[in-house]
Amino acid sequence: MSKITWRIGRRAAPTHRPAKRQDDSTTEDDRRTHWVTATVPTLTVHPVGLSSTLTDMATEAVWELRRPVVIWVAGALNLLRATMRRPTLDWGCNLLHVSLDAFAWSSRTLEKATKRFGR
Repeated sequence: MSKITWRIGRRAAPTHRPAKRQDDSTTEDDRRTHWVTATVPTLTVHPVGLSSTLTDMATEAVWELRRPVVIWVAGALNLLRATMRRPTLDWGCNLLHVSLDAFAWSSRTLEKATKRFGR
């Protein structure tokens, strides 16, 4: 099992825009970028899957099944694409547990980034 630090969201590349205030956000879509540590259970399965927990999530905010997401592994040069396999919301703690699967064409890139930058 490997752990990687990654950035997930619709805009995974760094931006220079000021952050939105909490009350400006909408429950329809979560456009924030989240820095999280993910667990990669195994690198022998294709496509590579990973799981993580997003904090301060009062709703699913359109983190729904098969939603495409962008991933940037800290230290890597490439952005990766994945889809949501299973989102589970913990209402009491405002945590969203997510499981993702890399697209077939980006699975090998995610595997290499995990081997190089994971711990």
